[in-house]
Amino acid sequence: MKELVLKNISKKIGDETFLKDVNISINKGERLCLLGPSGCGKTTLLRITAGLEMPDSGDVLFCGKSLLDIPPHKRNFGMMFQEFALFPHRNVYENISFGLEMKKQVKAKIKSRVHEMLELVSLEGYNNRRVDELSGGERQRVALARTLAPEPEILMLDEPLGALDRLLRERLLADLCHILSKTGITTIFVTHDQNEAFAAADFVSVMDSGSIEQTDTPEKLYNNPVSKKIADFLGFQNIIKGRITKKGRADTLYGEFSLRSCDSDSFESKEVKFNFREIKGRKENRDINLLFHPDSASVISQQEFNKKDKDRFSGFVVNSFFQGSVKRVSVKTTHNDLFFFDMPRNTTLPEKGEMIFLSTKRAGLISTG
Repeated sequence: MKELVLKNISKKIGDETFLKDVNISINKGERLCLLGPSGCGKTTLLRITAGLEMPDSGDVLFCGKSLLDIPPHKRNFGMMFQEFALFPHRNVYENISFGLEMKKQVKAKIKSRVHEMLELVSLEGYNNRRVDELSGGERQRVALARTLAPEPEILMLDEPLGALDRLLRERLLADLCHILSKTGITTIFVTHDQNEAFAAADFVSVMDSGSIEQTDTPEKLYNNPVSKKIADFLGFQNIIKGRITKKGRADTLYGEFSLRSCDSDSFESKEVKFNFREIKGRKENRDINLLFHPDSASVISQQEFNKKDKDRFSGFVVNSFFQGSVKRVSVKTTHNDLFFFDMPRNTTLPEKGEMIFLSTKRAGLISTG
């Protein structure tokens, strides 16, 4: 049995629909991230799970039992907001102990648990610090410790790193992942940042306009977005339209794509072969979108290009950008399509306007939307 099930959740306010028949299930100890743009409904779904809002229809089930009639304070779920919402008139110890005091636990147990939480978030010795004396990262860790102290069954995090600057977010993301792994608590994490989602979650549900578009592991989601909409949201720019004409052996597909150049002056649409990791359910004579990840190509010579019979195309170099560990090169192919690929920084690239010959890895994938 799944520990937490959100079943057919829908929510409207006035004429605006926030959630449409959403279904999610989470096993005990799993970390699920709700990933999507602002206004997609992810925070509303989190608040319904916590009991802070009621759905128009659907159910929230915990260990098989409905929670709709259970008030928020009796669900034993912990929720941490983006603003942290620390009590300014309480010191660090008093902030962390608040939930324990509300449960009327004895002082000795409260003291032990607070010190345990301070150690967990690496804030030993901060007991008497005032909130206004803390940095943004320290406030974030105090808020997390306060949420975890009452030992909630489910931890819910609403953009927990959103109020921090980029450098601090990256540093604290690693700390957060370590803490969540150490506690083993079932977690729902809301964010619009795919890097945070991929780093912190076991599974990611991509939301858009109140619906779940895809739920998968971070690696599968990155490698196999099921629609162009999801690929666009994840920031993939290298998407071309084509048509599958036939299947080959193993996992090879044959299709028509306007990518291969005939010479330096003209392009034409030809049948080009590409390899794919997964083709189950892919049918012949079907229009598809082909996705290349930024790291899916390498530069080859024209001689090698002419010898190969698949997984290669050419174009003209539009520009190249040094980005530290990689060079990003933009390549123009037929119909003025522009593609961006990341190359090792020691790669020698043709000059701007010159022809470039590329070989793709097996990461070239199909999205169906």
